[in-house]
Amino acid sequence: MNWNGWSRIHLLGLVLFPVALHGMDESRDGMAVAAVLQEWRPAVEQELTGNILPFWKKIEKPGGGYVGGIRNDLTVVEDSPVSLLLVTRLMWAYSHAYLEIHDTDYLGMASRAYPYLNEHFGDVQHGGYFWMLDSESNPLNRDKYVYGQAFAIYALSEYYRASGDRTALDRAMGLFALLEEKAWEPDGGGYWEAFSEDWGPLQDLRLSSKDFNTPFTMNAHLHVLEAYTNLYRASGDEQVGAATRKVLRVMLDHVVVPDRSHFGLFFDADWKRLDRIVSPGHDIEGSWLMWETANLLGDPALLEEVRAVSVAMARHTLTHGIGPGGQVLEEFEEGHPANHGTSWWSQAEGMVGFLNAWQMTGDPAFLKASHRVWEYIQSSIVDHEDGEWFAGRDADGKILSRDKVGPWKAPYHNTRACLEVLERTVKMLPDSP
Repeated sequence: MNWNGWSRIHLLGLVLFPVALHGMDESRDGMAVAAVLQEWRPAVEQELTGNILPFWKKIEKPGGGYVGGIRNDLTVVEDSPVSLLLVTRLMWAYSHAYLEIHDTDYLGMASRAYPYLNEHFGDVQHGGYFWMLDSESNPLNRDKYVYGQAFAIYALSEYYRASGDRTALDRAMGLFALLEEKAWEPDGGGYWEAFSEDWGPLQDLRLSSKDFNTPFTMNAHLHVLEAYTNLYRASGDEQVGAATRKVLRVMLDHVVVPDRSHFGLFFDADWKRLDRIVSPGHDIEGSWLMWETANLLGDPALLEEVRAVSVAMARHTLTHGIGPGGQVLEEFEEGHPANHGTSWWSQAEGMVGFLNAWQMTGDPAFLKASHRVWEYIQSSIVDHEDGEWFAGRDADGKILSRDKVGPWKAPYHNTRACLEVLERTVKMLPDSP
């Protein structure tokens, strides 16, 4: 496809679309940019409000609390643990959905998650939030993973933005101060991966069995960046702003590889990279999250630096991380063929990341890539019969047997992706509702 003819202006490195995209030149296969966006936007809205958000109401238990696991066939896993990520991501998703769509049912979902988070995951004695509860809402894993604390900040700050409940912002600010005290390593710079219940050292720092047991990871820093960015947006606090700039600097100086094409994933205490893995989903996600942070911070020199890195990472993902169906591929080793398996979350981030890269550059290849990911989501990831999205497909194209709801499977990536598309396209198409 060759989309041409749009008008754009540059402001602090941003590519903005000040006018409607009507009356534009058609591409060789008959699709104009305006037509693509006008058709795409209501389809994404229907996916969000008609499929994703209604599905996740199923995990609320009648007497309070949450179901921690649901199979693809909708069988409830009665003894499944309930993760910090499941509850914080649900709370963030419905808070953000309420901010954009103003459905009070969404705020109700978030408002019920808020006390549950604090009463069951909150550690009154040592501060922070436990990693996992059992199916009866009792602490199962009391360790403090920085990744999980970041999602608590992300959810609390967004709930404050949606509800105006000042106690949520106070809790987010308190957790921010705790992370800065306990997790930040001031000499080399960076956030330690994990701690025991009382913020002491751990022998096994891994979030999952596939991870390296290393003190610094890309994943923790990416989501601290995301959380601090949202907290700065919510609070306007200058200390939070300074810390947000600090973690963005860590991403640029240590996590992005020297040729600026992608992230490294695992690092020792001196920031020596220990892996040779390329993760296209994380790379395209990071490309737009770092750009979002730089825009909020508003420093022209930083914007220019991040712009170059974000575009380079998006282009590397487009070149090396996309399958024949337009899907964002799974992790693979540098110098080896890409893994043609797919994860649901990578598709969500690909849809946003490539759309963002198109807005930054005007390169039609990025818009095409974003729309192709959406088409792949609809053809291969969405469960059109029972709702929500499958966890992904293996290299042979078979649906993964992983649970549709689980410790890592929550309405965060796909809710956010749909809302990002809606927010961005409405600005490009002023005639849209």
